[in-house]
Amino acid sequence: MAATETSSNVAARTGAQFLEGLRNDRDREIWIGGECVTNPLDHELLRPGAEAVARVYDTQHEHAEVCLAPNPDDGKLVNRTHLIPRSREDLMKRRASMEIIAAATGGMMGRVPDYLNVTFACFAGASEVWARRGNERGAENIVNYQRLMRDQDLSTTHAIMNPVADRSKSETEQLGGEIALHKVGETSEGIIVRGARMLATLAPFSDEISVYPGSDLKPGDEAYALAFAIPMVVRLAQTVGTASRKPGRPTGMILAPTRELAIQVCENIQKYSQFLPLKTLAVYGGANMNPQRK
Repeated sequence: MAATETSSNVAARTGAQFLEGLRNDRDREIWIGGECVTNPLDHELLRPGAEAVARVYDTQHEHAEVCLAPNPDDGKLVNRTHLIPRSREDLMKRRASMEIIAAATGGMMGRVPDYLNVTFACFAGASEVWARRGNERGAENIVNYQRLMRDQDLSTTHAIMNPVADRSKSETEQLGGEIALHKVGETSEGIIVRGARMLATLAPFSDEISVYPGSDLKPGDEAYALAFAIPMVVRLAQTVGTASRKPGRPTGMILAPTRELAIQVCENIQKYSQFLPLKTLAVYGGANMNPQRK
């Protein structure tokens, strides 16, 4: 076991820094048991999970000689799982680091931050794949985002599954292609998407959520070939007036990890908004889709 260097030479976060970030964030909307929780540290069922992730962050400092390594850009110590492996030795060192993290949680937390650290290091390490078919800007964005994850030691989650209501059809064919997340527009600041994604396992304790294809796409599915990341807490701009809003289009989306919770959230929103001109719909897979069409 080795102590880390001074904070000015270390970019890797500690557990205290991770918890402080959650503590200062009071704008989340987490639904559990019909209750809206604005901060996971305030709920008895969510707090242990946050503290477990904090212990993972502390573990990397307690085993700094294995879990931390110099950032190739500035020399500051970062979590080794953020680094792009360039040799067999790099892969062995990364595996040793991940084994320590797995042991710290008894292997019971399969979506601690190192999971996506490795994923995005892989993406950035093969950016030429992302640059195919004229997507050079997308490749550059992947590389820059991976550096952001590394330098800020972000806790990230991903939502890569589209809801499926009819198993006889592909994800992009569900309800005429409207359920799966897809691009519907573009502005100077980015893209506009519509639809749903699910299974963002680490969402209550994440800094950012990433979206990218998690299943096969075919020619004609270009609108569903999306890859982006956004902060977990985003203040959505209020639409000025009603002229620019098209009737019937969704104005918000809530991701739930299970069908039962999706139904519960929907029922509660219907109850709380019974005197408002607001319509809600729960969309989920593994069940008859006819009731969802009503």
